[in-house]
Parts: sequence; structure tokens; C-alpha cells
Amino acid sequence: VAVGEAALNALDVGVVLLASDRRIVFVNRCADGMLRAGDGWLRRHDRLTATAARADAALQRLLRYAIAPDASLGCPPDVLVPRPSGRRPYHVMATPLRTQPAAFIAMRTPVVVVLVTDREARQPRTGQALQHAYALTPREAMLAAALADGQSLADAADRLGITAQHLKARMA
Repeated sequence: VAVGEAALNALDVGVVLLASDRRIVFVNRCADGMLRAGDGWLRRHDRLTATAARADAALQRLLRYAIAPDASLGCPPDVLVPRPSGRRPYHVMATPLRTQPAAFIAMRTPVVVVLVTDREARQPRTGQALQHAYALTPREAMLAAALADGQSLADAADRLGITAQHLKARMA
């Protein structure tokens, strides 16, 4: 396995590289798992498609733009791909590769990188990482991690064993 391939496979974000004809030339391990699940988007005839018609139209518009950005008057927004399972939608972004990377073994030259985030599979933030990154106390880091992971202030305060009013007063 090439070094570049190994690095892309280590990411917890789906990475898909496309050739100029929108055909898939590389899928990292994370994106492969998402595509195999068939929950909202899939690989059809070696191309990315969304299972919902409206999302697929938006996805194809985004991919066409990423392949030929100069042929369009405006950049389409990122695409949220709904999932039949009811889980949070995938967040899909695509951008042209400004430099032509060396192709991996037996690969056509990629011209677009597609990044797909699965917010359901996102790794929770650890208090320890936040503590070191922002010079927080252990309790501040626990609070920051809880809030960053979507907990309400009341839930975070409960988790820390204090009242929300006390927490609000400390934050003021």
C-alpha cells in the first residue's frame, strides 16, 4: 500500500477521488464503509450517487462544478445526503485538486476530492485533548467536551454534578 493511500485510509472522514469523467478512482476505508452501508449514497457504475433524487441532483451539480469550476457562474453549496435509516445526513463537500497528484498504483489521475462526514460516527472530543490544547482545568475541559458533543448546558452541569445556575455564574 502506498504511503498516500495509507494516510487517506487512516482518516475518519470519507475521501473519494474522482477522475474527470466523475468515475471513482480511489475510495478510502471510511468512505468504503459508508458506501457499502447503502444508507443514502452508493457507488453505481463506478460513480457516486445519492439514493434520494433531490440529493442526487445536488450531488451531481456539485461534482460537475468541482471537475470544471471555470465552466460555471457559481459554486454550488455542500450537499446534505439524507439517510433512509433516519440517522443524520451525510455532509458531502467536493473541490478540484489544484495540483495533479501522482496517481496511486494502477489509478487514473484524480482531479476532484470528495470529502464525506458522518456526524453519527464522529469521535467524541476528549476532555484531556481540549485541556492540553486550550490550557483548561480538568473540569473546564470536561464541560467543553460535553458542550462540543452537543449536550445542553443543563445536561453538562448535571454530568459534572453541579447546577446549571452555578455553571452560568462561573461562565459570566
